[in-house]
Amino acid sequence: MLKKRLEKGELSIFDDVVKVITEMAISEINGVEVSTSFFQQKILEKVNRNNRNIFINSSNDGITISLKVGVRYGLELSVVLSELQQVVKNHVELYTNFSVKEVNVLVDQIIVNE
Repeated sequence: MLKKRLEKGELSIFDDVVKVITEMAISEINGVEVSTSFFQQKILEKVNRNNRNIFINSSNDGITISLKVGVRYGLELSVVLSELQQVVKNHVELYTNFSVKEVNVLVDQIIVNE
């Protein structure tokens, strides 16, 4: 949970909120999806949560976000992932007012159109 002391009280944001913001940012990048196995996808359809491969670690010096994603075949990984890191960082900082220290991305799937 993210916590910040404000003038008139404390601001607390659950990690799941940051995960949803991150997922929305990921959805803006063409050809990138949060990774899910077929089994995970079936379970996620039932519980309506698609952010199980987004990990949040918060400390006094900022938030570290780690992602497992799939990338569409044919895209230049370094370009797409650099854009993804920047978009996630911008979204989370804009909507939470907390500093993002790192956005770590692990590509564990290549998405091939059938």
